[in-house]
Amino acid sequence: MKLLCVAIADELGLKSRHLLGLHLPDVQPALQYCVMAFINEFLEVDSDVQRLHGPVVCGYRTFTVDGRPVLQLDTYGSVERQIPNKVSQSLQLDVEGARVLRDILLETFPELQA
Repeated sequence: MKLLCVAIADELGLKSRHLLGLHLPDVQPALQYCVMAFINEFLEVDSDVQRLHGPVVCGYRTFTVDGRPVLQLDTYGSVERQIPNKVSQSLQLDVEGARVLRDILLETFPELQA
């Protein structure tokens, strides 16, 4: 899955962001199947679309696989969906992914560095 997602991103001319992968709905529909998976590379992309998406609930849970802690984030469908509260997307991070995401969050929101 990682190689396929990265190959698609490379073909689209996206630049790699650290060591993890991310769903990029505004870039290309072909990347959407990379969403419900373990994140292994973040890609920073340019987009003309800059809009806020509708609010949804995000649940989270932690568990351990082969001694490795994993954080799973699940977003649930909005009340307008055919099956409300059904998991829409699941993203998983290990400690390496969490480090990269932390760096991205601190870069985006410097006020968090209090």
